[in-house]
Amino acid sequence: MSILIISKNRDIAVDLVINWLEYYFKTDVFVIHSNSDIGFSTIDVFNIGNSILTNKYGKRIEIRTIQHVWLHGFYKVKKNIPLVDDPELNYQLNENLSEDSNSILFFIIKFLKDVKVNFLGIEQLDYYDKIYNLYIAKKIGLTIPETYVVSSKSELKKLTNNVKKYVTKSYDLGININTKKYILTNPYTEDISLDNYDVMDDFFHPSYLQEKINKKYELRIFFINDIFFSLAIFSQTHSGTMTDFRKENSSTPIRMIPYVLPTKIKNKLIQFLACINLRNGSIDMIVTKNNKFIFLEVNACGQSFFVSYNGNYNIEKKIASILSNG
Repeated sequence: MSILIISKNRDIAVDLVINWLEYYFKTDVFVIHSNSDIGFSTIDVFNIGNSILTNKYGKRIEIRTIQHVWLHGFYKVKKNIPLVDDPELNYQLNENLSEDSNSILFFIIKFLKDVKVNFLGIEQLDYYDKIYNLYIAKKIGLTIPETYVVSSKSELKKLTNNVKKYVTKSYDLGININTKKYILTNPYTEDISLDNYDVMDDFFHPSYLQEKINKKYELRIFFINDIFFSLAIFSQTHSGTMTDFRKENSSTPIRMIPYVLPTKIKNKLIQFLACINLRNGSIDMIVTKNNKFIFLEVNACGQSFFVSYNGNYNIEKKIASILSNG
């Protein structure tokens, strides 16, 4: 049996509890503070319990051995690593790294709650987590791609040495750096390149990998109150948009048409949205060449205009009608 403690930084009460647990009750304790640098072995969404957490104290814990969790005064991981000399750039880099770390940690907390681990305290989880949503989608019967979070070159090689191809994307909205001297942003999904292994560090910031799906077309689905407005996007017809249709340019326009979801898929999505308690947003899916529906992600901040304009849905009028009727 192991106990996971997640707390604010340097709390004497937490230190005393840890002493009692380790030296009197002889219990294995794993601690994460708000300024901790969380580490882990590869997280496989299909086999989450086998993943191993590490912390800055050199301790390790297998997720499936955790039986009790104490959340004490914790809000978010907040990194403050001296990465560069420019103070403004350093701050924004740490903000982005912190968001990634919180995405992983919040996913683990939600997973432990889902498998009925005992909790003491109340966590504040303030956004919808991409990895946890995939876990829930798989749990209720939707098909998802193989998905991993990797932080070492050796683990990356194990995955990319097989016949499957992978893409990488952000945990949430992607990196967004904007200072007086630097602008850096990349919200796109990118193919994994094996050409840069030699310049890659043995260990690196946790990176999100997903199996690349050979698609027939993509689906962007806007939803509100279990009403779905779907758009089929034929992005595979151009090499530049096959991995991410958002890279479309005026010389290679993509065909987009309104789409009617099969009843079975629609009902699964309604069940999924009920599980994560989300009533409005957008869903990304892929339909394979064998007509198999693959769930990719849900965006709680999903915008309606793209689907409304390209599908001629006039969604804005429908939203106004819903709001005006309470």
